Amino acid sequence: MANQHSPLAERVEQLRDELQHRDCAQLAVQTGTTFHPTGEDNGFFTFPYWGEETILPCADYIARDRSSEQPLGLLDQAMIAYYFHESKGSPDPGGWIAFSELPDGQFYSSAFKGYTAKKILQKFGSDYRAFENKSLELNGKRVGFASGAFVYQILPQTAVMAAYWRGDEDFSPSYQILFSDTVSCHLPTDACAILGSMLTGQYLS
Repeated sequence: MANQHSPLAERVEQLRDELQHRDCAQLAVQTGTTFHPTGEDNGFFTFPYWGEETILPCADYIARDRSSEQPLGLLDQAMIAYYFHESKGSPDPGGWIAFSELPDGQFYSSAFKGYTAKKILQKFGSDYRAFENKSLELNGKRVGFASGAFVYQILPQTAVMAAYWRGDEDFSPSYQILFSDTVSCHLPTDACAILGSMLTGQYLS
C-alpha cells in the first residue's frame, strides 16, 4: 500500500496490533461479520465492504478482496481496522444523523461540509438528474428522504446516505452526507470523516 509511513498507516498498524489480542468469535458478533476458524487461534472474517465480498485474516488483519486476494488500499484498510477495533454491537439503526451530531462532530462540522456537501453542490448544483444518475451508477439504494436520497451500506452495521434538497426562489439547492444513527457504536468520528470524504470522491470522479 502507498504511504506506508504516513500517520494514517501508522495508526492502522497500531489498530491491527491491538486486534491481535481480541477474541475473534466475539469480534464477529460485534461487527456483524462471519468468522471462519481454520485452526487454533487462527481463521478469517468475511463480510461485504462497499458491496464487495472482503476477507480479513485474523493473523495479520490486512483486508483483501476475496476474489483477487489483493490487499485493499490504505483508506479502505483504515476503515476496516477502525470498524473491527471500535465496534461494540448495536441495535438496528433507527434513522440518520449529521456529522455535527457525532461525538465532537460539531467542532469539525464546517470543515466536513467543505470537503463533502459543498464539493457535491459545486459539481451538480441544480442538476438533480445527474446526481441521481451518478448515485445509481455508484450502486446507491434510492430511499424516500429529502428531495432525493441514496443509501450506501459500507460495512455490515454502517451505512451512509447522500441526500439533496431542491432549491427554489428563496433557497439554494443543498446536499448532505448523513450517517446511520448507530454509527458511533462502530466508528470513531475521524473515521466517519474519512468515510464522507471517500463517498464524495466517488461522486466527483
